Amino acid sequence: MKLKTIAMTGVMSLAGLGLVGAGAHAVFTTTTTSAQTINAGTPAMALWANGATNTCTTEAIAKAYR
Repeated sequence: MKLKTIAMTGVMSLAGLGLVGAGAHAVFTTTTTSAQTINAGTPAMALWANGATNTCTTEAIAKAYR
């Protein structure tokens, strides 16, 4: 091959790679904005202790106070 043909092939290869790279880009920012409200309802729970000094000594009594 002639030197001119090899040089032209190299130039065209670099130009092709440049065109492929031109389509890929990204934008990065340092600030963000977001908002989300989550409504989960009201939890139902009962607490009791076998050795409690008040009247809440069983699960049934604890559930009655809910």
